[in-house]
Amino acid sequence: MAGQSVVRSGGRPPVSVVVPFYGSARDGEAVGSALASISVQRDDELIVVDNTPEGRLASLPRDPRLRVVAATAEQSSYHARNVGAEEAASEWLLFTDSDCLQPESWIDDYFLRPILPDCGIVAGAVASAAEGATLVARYARSRGHVSHGHRAAGERRIESFARPAGITANLLVRRAAWDAVGGFHEGIRSGGDVEFCWRAQDAGWRLEAREEAMVLHVQPTRLRPMLRKAVRWSAGRAWVNRRFRGMSPPPKVIRPLGRCAAGVAVWTLTGQLERAVFKAIDATMIASAAAGYCLSNSPSSGSAGRVSESRRSPTARPSVTIMTDAFPALSETFVANEALALRGRGHRVRVEASIRPARPLREAVRQLDISYLEDDSLVCKALSLGWLLGRHPIRSVRDRANRKRWAEQEDVWPLRSLGPPTRRLVRGGSEHVHAHFAALAALNAMRLSALTGIPYSVATHGYDIFQKPRNLAEKHDSAAFAVSDSEYSVAYLRENLGAGNGDRLHKLVLGVDGERFRRRSPYPGGRSVLAVARLVEKKGLRHLLEAAANLQRRAPLDRVRIVGGGPLQAELEEQRRRLGLEAVVELMGPRDPDAVIELLEQTDVLAMPCIVAGDGDRDTMPVVVKEALAMEVPVVATDEVGLPEVVRPEWGRLVPPADGAALADALDELLSMPREQRVEMGRAGRSWVLEHCDIASGTETLLALIKSSGGAR
Repeated sequence: MAGQSVVRSGGRPPVSVVVPFYGSARDGEAVGSALASISVQRDDELIVVDNTPEGRLASLPRDPRLRVVAATAEQSSYHARNVGAEEAASEWLLFTDSDCLQPESWIDDYFLRPILPDCGIVAGAVASAAEGATLVARYARSRGHVSHGHRAAGERRIESFARPAGITANLLVRRAAWDAVGGFHEGIRSGGDVEFCWRAQDAGWRLEAREEAMVLHVQPTRLRPMLRKAVRWSAGRAWVNRRFRGMSPPPKVIRPLGRCAAGVAVWTLTGQLERAVFKAIDATMIASAAAGYCLSNSPSSGSAGRVSESRRSPTARPSVTIMTDAFPALSETFVANEALALRGRGHRVRVEASIRPARPLREAVRQLDISYLEDDSLVCKALSLGWLLGRHPIRSVRDRANRKRWAEQEDVWPLRSLGPPTRRLVRGGSEHVHAHFAALAALNAMRLSALTGIPYSVATHGYDIFQKPRNLAEKHDSAAFAVSDSEYSVAYLRENLGAGNGDRLHKLVLGVDGERFRRRSPYPGGRSVLAVARLVEKKGLRHLLEAAANLQRRAPLDRVRIVGGGPLQAELEEQRRRLGLEAVVELMGPRDPDAVIELLEQTDVLAMPCIVAGDGDRDTMPVVVKEALAMEVPVVATDEVGLPEVVRPEWGRLVPPADGAALADALDELLSMPREQRVEMGRAGRSWVLEHCDIASGTETLLALIKSSGGAR
């Protein structure tokens, strides 16, 4: 958030208006007419995102002030909003809906008062448009319904939610805030705006309200569309509650229905028939909301529909399911890379993930077939549990008996939560399950394997071995095989798990795509340093700041960029201030892979000062080291964990862990070398990585292990 200027009235910045569209060509003309009435400045943008599968806006007359972009990968308003935001060029993104009417001064009204630098979201007001003379329209106006079932927010919190939020019918978002949390989550129908606001606030951004910036929401004039909206909104509430436990509880039903029944009787007896009808509609809305809370929030038939498509393909190779926890996490791109590499070899690949991460990698979301356990509705869980108990009653009872033992070390999901993924595995024809991290995903994979007979494997990476080794021995014992990505971690596991796992425990290098990570501009040859890491203790970043301060006194660095987010953000900022490094060290926050590649092009040395944290947590082998070497960037790292297996004198330096002075000396040694010598070091590093850490070779090794275990043949 640093560096953002205060936005003051009288000189507002450019704004990109983004409107998702899913309707008829006539509806599109109405949207265009409404947007054309808005007062805009020269650099403002009006972007309509066509979310219809056939592109219904393609034939519309082009207004020079409007731009139509297509978003056809998924019929979801949040997908469309993300696509629109990706196309937009302005610092501020202003979201509205196609069934809203905006006044001429709408954009300007947001900037009548200053917007401070830490404000990432500004929620405008939403009021009901006084349109329609039907009974349903009168009912909607009397109840104050707006888009997604919320009332006009203003300074108040959204009705029925526990934290402040805005809705995308009228929401101004700072581009930096949108980037920081990866935009809206996709693959959902409703609730994404509230969830986005909460994620942004958790990331440190503040939300403000602007009642003066108001739009009018056009109400449904028929009962069925209004009930469908109530169902969709309530399904979104249930999804939000699964992501933020207890923050969006189920709607109350019994007492409200009783009041409705009493109201119908009283108003009928007193001759106020319209009020009686309104009470009857209230009852149907309450029942619809209760039903929606039990239903899916997916925009279509969900993963089951996609699985059936893959089963019908006679040419596809056998199916592999990857299980993980938060996916696709920006700090764990190797999981998505592996899935894409397996698919590139002709295998059908599905991902079963527990939850979406706080900062998703949108590119992977759109490329892969992903099912989220957090999306499984109450109805889906109940039906799948019945199917599972009927198909495997004895195995289900055995799973229930084992839960007590597992729960001594970690949280264990109830069997009903495993019903949907179990059914997807069987119906999708999965032949092998590969779990990343020996945490919840590995426990679920182990249980699914016991329930279905499908073999599974587990890949360990760091904290799941050293910091939180929960049920680790059993997860390895039950697996067809296990892998880890360094000799260091494999040796540790063999020593601590016993000899019985030795022949089923293998080193599997997390490889690098040498074509993607390829230098496309000359090596800079200056004194710049880059670190890409989560801001946690085991990354040793405070020692990098100590090294930078050391060098400032004798051989100053041009700049030090630290990419990543995490709990030590404030501590590192304070250390930077205390050491007087504000002009040299930049804490850049999270960046997507393409941005990291660009930064590697611009840097002279990658620093990876890993340590063993006080609680035992540590890395095994940071993938970014191999990515940097593939980009011909020399590396300075600590001689800790698996780093000595990759960082060698020909293309880097190793120093003792937690030694800022030694780190400074090694950085200075490399950066003082002639540019030509460093270029040769980079080339040597790339050559070694392509030979020993190529993603294609790692994929072939994994497939050979799966085949030998009786999985994908």
